[in-house]
Amino acid sequence: MSITQQMDEKIAEIQAELAPKFKYVEQFRQQYFKDTLIHAVLIAAVLILVALTGIDIFFVFGLGSLGGVYLTYRQYTYTHKVKEEAIKPMAELLDLKYIPSGSYDILQQAKQANIIPTYNRGGVEDGFIGKVKDTEFEFTEAHLKYESGSGKNKSVKRVFDGGLMRFKLPYHVNEDVLILTDKGMFNSLKNMTQKFSGMQHIALEDPRFEEIYQAYGTDQVEARRVLTPLFMDVLANLKERFDIKIANKSSGLSIGRKSCDIQMLFSGNTLLLSLNYKGDYFEPGLMYKSLDVDWISDMVEDFALMRFIASSLKVQQHNYAHTQVK
Repeated sequence: MSITQQMDEKIAEIQAELAPKFKYVEQFRQQYFKDTLIHAVLIAAVLILVALTGIDIFFVFGLGSLGGVYLTYRQYTYTHKVKEEAIKPMAELLDLKYIPSGSYDILQQAKQANIIPTYNRGGVEDGFIGKVKDTEFEFTEAHLKYESGSGKNKSVKRVFDGGLMRFKLPYHVNEDVLILTDKGMFNSLKNMTQKFSGMQHIALEDPRFEEIYQAYGTDQVEARRVLTPLFMDVLANLKERFDIKIANKSSGLSIGRKSCDIQMLFSGNTLLLSLNYKGDYFEPGLMYKSLDVDWISDMVEDFALMRFIASSLKVQQHNYAHTQVK
């Protein structure tokens, strides 16, 4: 049985086990929303009565603010419930450790590797840690902004809403290899940028991969050892999968973006990878909306793909038999 077939069977098995949990969470949402709606109506009624009595407007505003805080807390409680009852079990079935706060360490490493945009505000959440065939990997979601100016000239731009991945390689890469999403008309500028950093464009004999990505490195031979036919196929599948998800507006993705921008760096014993899909993937949405039945299944398939990346890194270890793992 091939790795792909094994992965498909694992996905089907996990989805079947999660179905009852997801049904339970949806039942909880329906009752929780009814209760919240009743509370909201009562809060609104009190505010109207208070306003009609002629009480100071600031008092009314204060009561309204407290009502808003309460409803926000209800939404937070619902979100926490979904993550505890659905996302955490999903992670456990995939042999992953779920860390709600995420991994700030991966964000810092991605920043140093220059595979995410410049930012000065933001943070991380929803982290996962796993291991496949001695290949450790981590995932965390990051939401980053860039703030400039002040006063009336102040502007805040969302520059990154996506996932960061880190894989511990089962071999040592002697020369850094950088892989970027092909930006079409911007390629000339990107090529110039990489030349200034001492890297050169790596031409590869894979038309599908070359249509999607641009690879750079200081050693052509080393880059081709990293980018085996198997791994190039995996990376092409990763890009196409997220592009389809964004085009279909699935799982809360596609906010202001038509495709997923992927950047990655092989350096030493580490592969860092960023997926800028412009969305908040692990949030269940507002409580008044029914849970998307495909949401958790979608995550299962995505994490199965991440595990497949880890597996393929182990498979290509023989290409580095001549190097010493450090």
